[in-house]
Amino acid sequence: MPRWFRRQQDSTAAPPAAGSRLRLALIIGLIALVPIAGYYWFALSKNAIEERQRIQLQAIASDKAREVSNWRSARINDTTRMANAIEALLAG
Repeated sequence: MPRWFRRQQDSTAAPPAAGSRLRLALIIGLIALVPIAGYYWFALSKNAIEERQRIQLQAIASDKAREVSNWRSARINDTTRMANAIEALLAG
């Protein structure tokens, strides 16, 4: 192992100061807070997106039902007119 890579043994090293412990605790707290805040934001956004999509799908379903109903009424009307025309033709 290269000499610059080895950790030097220092028997006179002082224990970590209280200030460095506080900084370490703050860093660990922030690291833990980021995923929690991210999950909370995701959960709020997910509900809002689902609600928008639900409203949009309900509007589309309503429009499609109205279109099918109008199409069916038109076909019934066409059939009725054709039946009346055939009836008039046969009655002569």
